[in-house]
Amino acid sequence: MRFQQILVPLDFSSHSAKALDVAIELAKQFKGKIHLLHSYPIYVGAVSPYGIVLPESFDRDCREAAQREIGKWSDKVNAAGVPVETTVTPSPPVEAIERLATEIDADLVVMGSR
Repeated sequence: MRFQQILVPLDFSSHSAKALDVAIELAKQFKGKIHLLHSYPIYVGAVSPYGIVLPESFDRDCREAAQREIGKWSDKVNAAGVPVETTVTPSPPVEAIERLATEIDADLVVMGSR
């Protein structure tokens, strides 16, 4: 089997870093492409039991921070000479992984575990 489309869901932990290292080696071996995915499910506007509402800017700030961070991980993949695409989404992780794996017709999902 050839792994052409490799999906790597990231939570930016050391476990994700190890998974990315494995994915890079596989992508090099099979001349594949890596798709980095980060999910940040935050429910803006939800009222907590304390009556506190998250400001709308909170979602934007989280998305921008996630895009900056995934950019650093993308730079690592580029430096290894492997093609890479990134996706940042507020969808819950399971939904985001399933959706992107289907969209890109992923041959393999490489992710860390704890």
